[in-house]
Amino acid sequence: PMQPLLEMSHNLNAVVTDIKAMCFDEFGIATAPLHDALRDLKEADITLSDTAASVGFDIVRMVQAVMKRLWEDRTLPPAKNSAEKFLAAFQMIGSTALLLLGTWGSTWRHELHWRIEAVVGSGEFVGQQEDLAFGVAPKPTDGVPPVPISESRKRVWEPFLSAAKAWLGDWKGTPDHSDMPLTKLANLVSDVLDLVATMTENVLNQLAQPGSELLSGTLPNISGCCWRTRTLSSYLSTFTESIAAAHVKLGFGRQVIRPWIGLQSEQIRVERLATEIARLAWARYRALE
Repeated sequence: PMQPLLEMSHNLNAVVTDIKAMCFDEFGIATAPLHDALRDLKEADITLSDTAASVGFDIVRMVQAVMKRLWEDRTLPPAKNSAEKFLAAFQMIGSTALLLLGTWGSTWRHELHWRIEAVVGSGEFVGQQEDLAFGVAPKPTDGVPPVPISESRKRVWEPFLSAAKAWLGDWKGTPDHSDMPLTKLANLVSDVLDLVATMTENVLNQLAQPGSELLSGTLPNISGCCWRTRTLSSYLSTFTESIAAAHVKLGFGRQVIRPWIGLQSEQIRVERLATEIARLAWARYRALE
């Protein structure tokens, strides 16, 4: 009676082996687009970072200039058409917020470069990772403790957020508050501020951790990639790269202007550089989504 059982066991083992091989083949086919998408995202990130560095663009310098302008414009006497004033401010806030996406994390670096370390992974479950929101990221082994994200956000994001919320509060107290298009835009500004903070801290910060894998551990928490049913692309279509380019210019240092060349031609060159950085940034956001 043992012989039939033994043969059945061998047959069952062969079936299980075949099923595992089929599953791994299917897994490879299913994850191939994810490998390609992650590669494209990393390439887009490096291209943007290298371009910004080569022309002397600094995101911290830009945000400081934006905040200075926001606070100064807020204290100006009321204009005849305050709606135009708020429109300009809301566009500046929205586009600047998107440029700040992923610029703070577990280090003191504040730059456009996301430094994505994540790989797709094998898809094997390695246990509950309650402290991580996106895949598996082992603790650093180089002995350098990570900066608490609650501290790194204080350098640039929170001061900018204070200026943005001041403008949103001012809008609610104006007679023009009944202007529905501007009220809708104000709501979008509020939402994009929440989206940027959530994606930066719960998604991009995890992707930048050494050893992180997209398909290991708990399922990726991609809920931070949308806010109140709106995806990142919906905000990109409102706060366009052309709007962002006008503010990117504030991130160039004085050395970007070559005084021995005509001022007009140099201004045109700087505008083109700003347009290129904004274009690359928006292309990277689309690759992320």
